[in-house]
Amino acid sequence: MLKKAAAMNVLVLDRLLRRKTHRSFKKLYAEKKYAEAAPYGEAILKRSPLDHVIRRKLAACYGGSGDTEKAVDLKWHGFSKKETAAIERSIPLIEKKLGPRVMTRMLYTDGMKNRCILQHEADGRTFLTKVINTSENKRELVFYKRIYPASAGLRNVSPRLVSLIEDSGTAFITQEKAQGKLLSTDCTEENVDKALFALEEAVSLEEKKLKPLVPKRTLMEKGEKLFLIYMIQNLPLHMFDKIDKKRKNTRIFRRVHRELARKNFPQEAKILYKELETLVMDKPLYKKLRPRHFTLIHGDFHGENIFIDRGQYTVIDWASFRRAPRVIDAVKLLGRSGFSFEKITRVYLDHPAHGKKLDREEKQLFLYALAVFWLDQLPKNALESHVRPLIDRLREETV
Repeated sequence: MLKKAAAMNVLVLDRLLRRKTHRSFKKLYAEKKYAEAAPYGEAILKRSPLDHVIRRKLAACYGGSGDTEKAVDLKWHGFSKKETAAIERSIPLIEKKLGPRVMTRMLYTDGMKNRCILQHEADGRTFLTKVINTSENKRELVFYKRIYPASAGLRNVSPRLVSLIEDSGTAFITQEKAQGKLLSTDCTEENVDKALFALEEAVSLEEKKLKPLVPKRTLMEKGEKLFLIYMIQNLPLHMFDKIDKKRKNTRIFRRVHRELARKNFPQEAKILYKELETLVMDKPLYKKLRPRHFTLIHGDFHGENIFIDRGQYTVIDWASFRRAPRVIDAVKLLGRSGFSFEKITRVYLDHPAHGKKLDREEKQLFLYALAVFWLDQLPKNALESHVRPLIDRLREETV
């Protein structure tokens, strides 16, 4: 009996220590104290070598603290036998398409969705292969199989697709590497203006043709959306995907008022957002939206996903594409640009090209979505100065 009780005590202590290790790793990882987090991650991985989430986060710790060689090694040894075999079969097929002399190596990336990224050097040119799980990343696979071939405009502003291989639940998407500098490093009015032109070319696919091509959200994607809304408690723009439904608008404003209270925003901000709700709901904007207002959107259109090279603009990472109101990509780009509302008005709403293509309802929706997005993005001391002129403009648009 005593031996059994002692064994139970050891087991309980072991579980408590494990819980403490997990909590320490989670906390340090969230704080980006990667060097301090790594020993805790190693301890967890030693006990649970098949925990792929911990393995990826631990790889990110080593990558974030500069030890990219160890990060890559961790990723490689985290593959299942089935995945390793698929990679070993697929690399020669990819290299055969790229040319006779190809050097391939695995890169360190901190992305959590890709299984890994392979870089290929062939005759002075660089190519990248995204290795993804086909069940986890179904949307991205569908994009390259259905959407990319259907739109010439999209192909003009995306990296050229060289090869697409599927093998045992793993997909290998090989493209030319985008060249140049990121828009985020040179976010001027001129560059943002040209990025908006590139966006218009990319999403030119007609809504009628697009709708049957876009897959429904997978259970994993639905889980990620709920995690963002209820756990991280932010206001993701995909809340606007079905904004032509009354219940979606009601949920958004419920979240907005909860966020204002949770973060203890001043009364002036609460009054502004109450007026936003009145302007949007009293003359229901959602009733005026039509299928023509919806199109293919990138879903993560910002300066880190746009390359500029000698006047050419290349948009990468279409993994979050979906059907949604076409102004939503512009909301994300301009909402993260650091521009004042006056500058956004000049670059987009009143621009002789971009603004001319927007009807009254789209301008109202842009202002509505931008106000909600800014609540999630801007600090308290900057919110009112940005949102007040926005509400004034929305009031004009709804008269």
